[in-house]
Amino acid sequence: MFWYASPRIFIDLLRDYPTHRLALGTGQTLNIVMMIVGVVLLARLQERERLVGRASRETASSPVVDLGPPLWQPLALASLLAFCLTIPSNWTQDVPARYGTRHPGLVYSRIYPPIDTSVR
Repeated sequence: MFWYASPRIFIDLLRDYPTHRLALGTGQTLNIVMMIVGVVLLARLQERERLVGRASRETASSPVVDLGPPLWQPLALASLLAFCLTIPSNWTQDVPARYGTRHPGLVYSRIYPPIDTSVR
């Protein structure tokens, strides 16, 4: 999560989100939250590896069985990625219609094609 969110902070600086909290856009806020959660998870993982390393040295004669991550972890990652895909950006909005009054030269083009809003 940390490595996903950290480059997105810089990418989302270029997007035009409405600001909500602390003069940050929705994407920026979610990236900061994901980075904090990612740091906490990395710290937990490091602590777990330290404890497992100590336990395996103490019981070197017994075999260690790796059961893999619990089921909730891949489900949490999949839901996080799916949630991030639902955040609206300029790619999913009719940019010239929405921002044309603020930017007078903004017209429809290959980058900003007209979006049919009747198909909702």
